[in-house]
Amino acid sequence: ISSSYVFVNAVLVVASAVLLIILNIFYTFDYVSWLGIYTNILIAFLYQYFQFSQLFARFDYDFKSISKVQILDLTFKAFITIVLVYLYGVVGFFIALFFGYLIGAIFSKKLLNPKFKLILSKKAIKETIRLGFPLLLIGAVLTLFQSVDRWFILKSLGVAELGYFAIMFTFSSLILLVPIRVLSVVIQYVREYYFKTKDHAVIHFGFIDLLFLFIVLNTILILISKEFVFYLLKYYLIEYQVSYDFVNPMFAVSYFIGAFHILSAYFVIVSKTRYTLISVSVAFIFSIVFNFVAVYFYNTLYAISMATLLSGFVLFGIVLYFFIVEGVGG
Repeated sequence: ISSSYVFVNAVLVVASAVLLIILNIFYTFDYVSWLGIYTNILIAFLYQYFQFSQLFARFDYDFKSISKVQILDLTFKAFITIVLVYLYGVVGFFIALFFGYLIGAIFSKKLLNPKFKLILSKKAIKETIRLGFPLLLIGAVLTLFQSVDRWFILKSLGVAELGYFAIMFTFSSLILLVPIRVLSVVIQYVREYYFKTKDHAVIHFGFIDLLFLFIVLNTILILISKEFVFYLLKYYLIEYQVSYDFVNPMFAVSYFIGAFHILSAYFVIVSKTRYTLISVSVAFIFSIVFNFVAVYFYNTLYAISMATLLSGFVLFGIVLYFFIVEGVGG
């Protein structure tokens, strides 16, 4: 695990350096955009620490500590995002992102106490490239996919409109974290069962049950969250009330993104991540097309939020198709 962690971070250092050089040479951004770029680069490293720390704990079957970390992480992120967006708008959103992941890493250090060693094993690196590179590539394309709408907003509508969109995106993401993190613990046990039995049919039907469970959990959270967000925007984040106009498509997309993550876990377990990569790559292209149409014909936040919803539907539709086909073939 330590070798994989060091190798992944080394790749991130190189990729970040190349990205910053290209952006500095070919593009001009305002300070808010640069803040967002640097924040996301720093978050990438904090995210790796957070994920690898939990990987150590999963090998020790310390799910109780993992649950504590995830609950604390989710609670703090929700609180700091609401407070800083209220105080500083878009700048506060980026600052909240950074401190949210930073505190998540600190919680991981204190409660999980991962034993990282600065070592590089040639065998581990080869294994990481063989198994981890497809996941790293999927993560990179997925990040691009989820950023398309915000780039179109920034270029066509400006920073202020991005702030309205960002706060609703944040609420939608926070809703999604709860069922996904609950199910991630269940999926860990499913993974162990598959490695021991190789019972493909049981695993396939098990993930169907997980999908239905996710739909139920997500629906309950959305119904509760819509009331909470309405109250929050009406009485506290008054200047962001326009964000509530597109709450339905932004909350609805959480179904598709959440289901995609669950089915992606299935393909990781059965060693067929190529289906996930194909799904997210095709959806990324569709997302560009949908957002271009939304901006060209309507140029409103609601239209872009609908483009985001359609993009999520395409992502889920493709990965569901592969899940069904692979299940029949398996």
